Amino acid sequence: MASSSGYGGTPLTTTTASVLELRDEVLHVFDEYMKRRSAQLSDPTANLGGSQRMRELAQEAIDESRRLGVENKELRRQLDGQKSDTENAVAAREAAFRKLNHSRKVLRDLLIERGDLGNPRTPGSVTQAEIEEALGEEFQLIDSGSESTSSSESSSPKSEQTVRAKQKVVSTPSEAFDTPQHSSAMIVKQLSPSESNPTGSRSAQSSSSNLRRTPLIASGSTDSLMGSVLLQQSNIHDSPGEPMSIHFTKIPGTSITKEGPFTFASLKEQLNLNDASTNALQAVATSSKPMRAYITRILGGKYTVAFLYDPIFVENRHKTFLVDWGRSKDIKALTKDIATHTKLSLAFHTFTFPKKGNSWFYIGAQHWLVGGLSNLWPFEDSKSSQKLVTKLCEHTSGEVTLEDMTKQLNEERMKQMSIELMGVPDAQESRKFAGTVLGRTVSGEEPKYEGRRGEGVKA
Repeated sequence: MASSSGYGGTPLTTTTASVLELRDEVLHVFDEYMKRRSAQLSDPTANLGGSQRMRELAQEAIDESRRLGVENKELRRQLDGQKSDTENAVAAREAAFRKLNHSRKVLRDLLIERGDLGNPRTPGSVTQAEIEEALGEEFQLIDSGSESTSSSESSSPKSEQTVRAKQKVVSTPSEAFDTPQHSSAMIVKQLSPSESNPTGSRSAQSSSSNLRRTPLIASGSTDSLMGSVLLQQSNIHDSPGEPMSIHFTKIPGTSITKEGPFTFASLKEQLNLNDASTNALQAVATSSKPMRAYITRILGGKYTVAFLYDPIFVENRHKTFLVDWGRSKDIKALTKDIATHTKLSLAFHTFTFPKKGNSWFYIGAQHWLVGGLSNLWPFEDSKSSQKLVTKLCEHTSGEVTLEDMTKQLNEERMKQMSIELMGVPDAQESRKFAGTVLGRTVSGEEPKYEGRRGEGVKA
């Protein structure tokens, strides 16, 4: 049955409806004729020769007429149903466009408001160029060796320009966090010497980047995630000399302190976790979702605490990233959760559970900044690849084989997610939490970085 539909909601063609009406009329005439013929056949005075065969043929014709009538009613019902479905689809599409336009307007207003807060290099502010870039169709690829695009940004050395990976700015939740960037080799950006911190402590560097990649979700659209969710990339610069490595066993170099070990039971008592939070914390140990992270508020919303079970770290002496691979929908959910808690508090009091330590450790108040690391897979070194794939398979509790995990990574069905960890500059915030909440006495000396990076996958 021919039909057509479009944005205007055009129903089935007029020709089809006319054919159905003509068929109704023919069936009606035929039915009347057969009724009269049947009456003649049943009249004993009629000159029909009493033919039994004629009566049987007449009855068959009547039955066929009734069958055609039922079929005609069904065709009409289907026609009406398709009209209704088309109208509903058009109405839903128009409603979605209205929501999208509203979300884009709210997002534009929010970006413009943030852009008017002061100097473009002020931490947390957004330049007009970034606003136009965010609302355009795609990010522009800025070469690290090119000239600065704005005089207001020229105060930074050429090596400190932001490198943004080319990606679509999407407006649908299912794609909001997909950044497929295929690489033929392991890509690990290195840092410029100007960012070196000879003392070994990196917590104070958080003021230089200062939450530039906190996800921006337009208010009024968070329940449906309509509109674009923007992840501003970290400043990762090219510089020879110091590669990055992936490790699985030690606490990260960005840690402010190291307090522990804690068991699940002691954490529940010290943090005053309710049953729901306790169950969620225990569930991360068997979760197959990326990062194996759980974030919650404790003590009446006074603190935000975050837990990382068997995390994967990518770092050198200057930067630390959490990295993992997973499904787009799981990455989207975690990113939204981080954004929600970041609105309540920028400091996440972070606990990590390295499998080798078999306990929880408090590593201090951290800023969690989503994004900022180029795609790492595939590695050039097969041994390094095998170590990483083995770790990812462990996170699935053996449900995914090494071969299947490698295939999913190669086909980009598993997406990379990265989170930069930056210690809160005021170390007193971490010490206060360790003392008042965890009941620990913390010395004023910050931990040394040397020796804390485990032997993992080398770049």
